[in-house]
Amino acid sequence: MFSFALLSRGFATASSAASAAKPKATSATATAADAAKTLARRKLRLLGAPSVSPPKRPLSAFFLFSADRRKDLSESPSFKALTGLPKSAAIAKELGSLWRQAAPSVKKPYEDKVAQANKDYEAAVKKFVAARTPQDLILEQKQHALKKALNKSTTKVIADPSAPKRPLSAYMLYSQKQRDLKRGTGSAVKDVSLFSKEWKALSAADQKPYLDEAAKLKAAYDAAQKAYLARTGITEIKASLTKDLASATKAPKKTAKRASAKVGVKKVSTRRPAVKKPAKKVVTKKTVAAKKTTVAKKAAAVKKITSAKKSPVAKKAAAKK
Repeated sequence: MFSFALLSRGFATASSAASAAKPKATSATATAADAAKTLARRKLRLLGAPSVSPPKRPLSAFFLFSADRRKDLSESPSFKALTGLPKSAAIAKELGSLWRQAAPSVKKPYEDKVAQANKDYEAAVKKFVAARTPQDLILEQKQHALKKALNKSTTKVIADPSAPKRPLSAYMLYSQKQRDLKRGTGSAVKDVSLFSKEWKALSAADQKPYLDEAAKLKAAYDAAQKAYLARTGITEIKASLTKDLASATKAPKKTAKRASAKVGVKKVSTRRPAVKKPAKKVVTKKTVAAKKTTVAKKAAAVKKITSAKKSPVAKKAAAKK
């Protein structure tokens, strides 16, 4: 297992609005990009810090010169009225102009400081490399890759001096030989274009010596790389770190309650069933007439019953008279 303890922390998904000037990405693409960045941020937090930190590169002579002059320029009448980005841009332009026009005697103190700082940096790098473990190296490389994926500023990982260097390709061997023969134009960019065209124009027979030499160098590199990986255990460390990160960032399993919805289990509702109201009857002329007839029949039947009850009483009264 990887020797560094992975820290478990919560993370928040960062949302970004698309610029109006650029075409908007589809919601699916944007969601996938946000998920990838969220995962990269979480992995970066889980990795923690290596046991030793690399030394910082020293500033250049121009930056040291700028640090001394920037405050005076910002308070001068020419720049005091400016604010924000315009002020910073104007000051940077003026500093560049002052440095180019500066006399050698003005530049020398800064160049001497840089020379000493570079010596101290080289000594610090040697000390750092000696103290750095293979775990630290893999951790730095992983952090560097994640920061690049998130577009964060990051410094190049200091290579292990004991690791074998990659061999030159056949084309690079040809270019190197041409430079040794002083066939270059003096411009690196022009030389690349020139030697590239010449290499493509060479016949297979002319390219063969360079291809054979490149194959020998590649075979020697592969053997040295295999021995280096076996000595440092870097392959196992990488596999362990990848496994730990995958385990720490794995999505939680779905519960049985959530899964049941996908296998056809009917969900019991707690809502009261809606009461259906009876439909309203449509009243027509025919319906009204039939209703009147029914009412009239009932009235006639009631009258007949009432008269039948009164008739015996009436007969008795007539008999007494």
